[in-house]
Amino acid sequence: MDDWSIAAAAKEAGCAKGLVHYYFRSRSDLLAEMARTVVSDRHDRKLRSLKAGGTAAIDALWIALRAEVREGAYGAWLGLCAMNDATVRTALRPPDSAQRELGGAAASALGIEVDPVELGAIVEAALTGFQMILLQDIDSPALEEAHHRFWLSLLD
Repeated sequence: MDDWSIAAAAKEAGCAKGLVHYYFRSRSDLLAEMARTVVSDRHDRKLRSLKAGGTAAIDALWIALRAEVREGAYGAWLGLCAMNDATVRTALRPPDSAQRELGGAAASALGIEVDPVELGAIVEAALTGFQMILLQDIDSPALEEAHHRFWLSLLD
């Protein structure tokens, strides 16, 4: 993403470069907005999946993780993470409430009582790991089984 420009974005969007500059003062500002959108969309997708509750939530989450990789949202997030731009890196940090919200949704889906911030951190790290493997085009029944085993381990 480091070789990306506002001119290229404008061309891809089919609009004038000046229009992009009107809304975003710099390439960094545009990428930061992209980062906020990607982070928010990924978070919302996880929360929607977990709302199903029980095993349906775990299955829905697996489908959502696979879809993010297949559709490119996960790759876009990784590309933004790799950028050496302070504005983008700041935008990639989810709000403090996001970890608590994810942990609370996971605890509710599993019917367990745990610290939601701690559980949110664990869940986020595990889901990122599963998506890293999926990104390598390793989508197998064994990986899905590992996903299920991860969730079962939280019940212990």
